[in-house]
Amino acid sequence: MAACATQTSDLPAAAAVSGLVDAAPRIAVATAYAPEMAALLPDLDNGEEHRLNGVSFWTGELSGQPVVLFKTGVSLVNATMNTQLLIDHFNIRHILVSGVAGGLDPSLSVGDVTVASSWAQYNEGAFLRETSPGQYRPHPGVEPILPAFEFMGTRAVRIARDGDPAPEPKLWFDADPGLIDIAERAATQIQLRQCDDTGLCLPGIPKVVTGGRGVTGSTFMDNARFREYLFETFEAQVVEMETAAIAMVAYANDIPYLAFRSLSDLAGGGNAAENEITAFEHLAAENAAILVHAYLKAYGDVSSSAGLAPPRPAGPAACEIHYSTMPFEPKPLGEARIRKLKAYLSAPAAREEFLKRFEVLSLQIARAMAPDWPLDGRVRINLVWGGYNGGVGQSLSMALDATTAEERAQVTRIGAGLGYVFFQQSVALECREPARGLAETSAFILEESGERDVLSPQTLKSVYGMMMAHEEDQLTRGFTYYPETDEFLVLDLTAAGARARPVMDRILLDLNRFAPEAGMSLAETRRWIRFPFNDWLTSPNGETYIETGLTGEDLALLDKLRGVYLAEIDSLPAPPLQ
Repeated sequence: MAACATQTSDLPAAAAVSGLVDAAPRIAVATAYAPEMAALLPDLDNGEEHRLNGVSFWTGELSGQPVVLFKTGVSLVNATMNTQLLIDHFNIRHILVSGVAGGLDPSLSVGDVTVASSWAQYNEGAFLRETSPGQYRPHPGVEPILPAFEFMGTRAVRIARDGDPAPEPKLWFDADPGLIDIAERAATQIQLRQCDDTGLCLPGIPKVVTGGRGVTGSTFMDNARFREYLFETFEAQVVEMETAAIAMVAYANDIPYLAFRSLSDLAGGGNAAENEITAFEHLAAENAAILVHAYLKAYGDVSSSAGLAPPRPAGPAACEIHYSTMPFEPKPLGEARIRKLKAYLSAPAAREEFLKRFEVLSLQIARAMAPDWPLDGRVRINLVWGGYNGGVGQSLSMALDATTAEERAQVTRIGAGLGYVFFQQSVALECREPARGLAETSAFILEESGERDVLSPQTLKSVYGMMMAHEEDQLTRGFTYYPETDEFLVLDLTAAGARARPVMDRILLDLNRFAPEAGMSLAETRRWIRFPFNDWLTSPNGETYIETGLTGEDLALLDKLRGVYLAEIDSLPAPPLQ
C-alpha cells in the first residue's frame, strides 16, 4: 500500500471560481461514497488534497498515472454538480468512474465488474394521468420515449454544449470506444477478488464484462418488478445513482469517460431475503478498483508506445508505415471536416497535439489487423515530415520491430487498415529485410553531424525543391524527415535506384557548398517497399485496400474504428487562430 500524503489546501470561494487549481493533465477517477473512495485513496502516491466548495479533490499518481481522485457524493444532482466543479478547476484528459452497482441482468453475479458501452438516466420522466384503474395517458408533448412502468415513463434530455445551438433530446451517452479497448486489454491481466479480508466469500469467481448498458436514477432501487422492467425495457445490465450524470457532464464538455461498476447486489433480487449491498459493497468496490489500477497501467503502456520515440526503429529487421490522418481527396470526409483538419495542421501551436489525437487509434488499428502478433513494446509512432510529387507535410510513422518474415508480412495488413480507416490515397510500407509482397529498392539517407542545423521542418521544401530541380523527368521519389535525428530519407521508387543516386549526390554537393559546417553525409542502403493505393473518387469503398487480403471480419473492426476517427474530428473544438 502506498503512503498517501496528507497535505491539504483549503481554497476560498473566490479562488474556487478563478481558474485551474492544478494545470497538470490528469485522468479523473470519480467515486460516489466512502467504500468506493477507500478502495483507491490508500494507493495514491504523492497525494495532495484540494478542497473546493466542501469537496475534496486528491491529486497524485495511481499505478504511475497522474490522476485526480474525488467523491461526487450520492445521486444525480451531486454527481452533476461536482463533476462540473472538477472540469472547471483541473486539466482532465478523461474521466473514469469506479464503484458499485445493482445488477439487472440475472446472468451477472455479485462481484462481477461491468464496463458498459453507454449509460442513460431512467427517471428523467413523466408521470402519466390515470384515466381509469390501471390505464394511463401521457400529456401531449411530454410523452415517454420508452414503454412506461405503470404511470412512470422516461424522457430524454437536451444537453447544451458548444457548436450545438439546437440540441436534440438525448437518452444514451456513449463511453469512449478507445478507452473500452484499453479496459478490455486490462481485464485479461487481473484476477478479481472472491473473498474479502474477513473471510466472506462469493460462491463463484467474479469476472469482467464489457459492453452492454447501464442506467442511473436518483432512487435506491430494491424492487424486483422494477428491476425486471429496467432490464427488459432499457436492455441494461446494471443500475446505480451517478454514472449517467457524469456521462452527461462529460458529453457537454467533450471529455471522454468510462465507468467500472462492480455488482454489490442483484437489485431487488438475489438469493438473500435482504439486499446484499451491506455484505458485499466493500468487496465490490475493491474489484472495481482492481480494474482501475489495471486500466491505468494499460493506458500507460499505450501512451508510452504512442509517444515520440527516436524515429529510427531499433533492430535490423524493423519496418515502418508512413501515413497521414488527412485524406488526399475531400470526398470521403466532406468539405467541412477537411477544412477543420487543414486548419489544425496549418497551426504550428496545435499541429503536434492534433496529430497525437490519432496515435492511440493507430495502435488500435494495428492490433485489429495483427491480433496474433504481440505488439506491446514493439510499436512506436513518430511525428515526421514527408513528401511526394511536390507536396510536403507533417504525418505519422509507425515503426514496428518485426523480427521475423511472418511478422513483416503482417505490415501490409496493418498498412491497409491504416489506409482504410484514415481514407488515405496511399500509405508507404518500408522494411529493412525482405517480406512477402514487398519489392527491394535503394534508400538514401542524408545526415548532418556538424555545428550548423540545415535540415529542419522550415528547410524541407527547399531541400525537396532541390531534388525536383535535379530530376530530369517525372519525380519518382518520396522522402521522410526525422526531426529527432536530423535524417532525411529518400526512397527511389524505380527498380535499381540508379536514377536517385546521381540526384542525391548533387544535393549533397549543393548542401555542403551552402553550409560546409553542417557536416552533411550521404549513406546508401536497401529497403523493401510497397505503396498500397486507393482512389476514393473511383473506389469510394476502399476496394484496393480490401484487395490486400482484408476479410469481412477485418472490415467490421475497421468500420468501427473509422467511426471513432470521424467522431474524433467532429469533437474537435473550433480550430485555433494562427
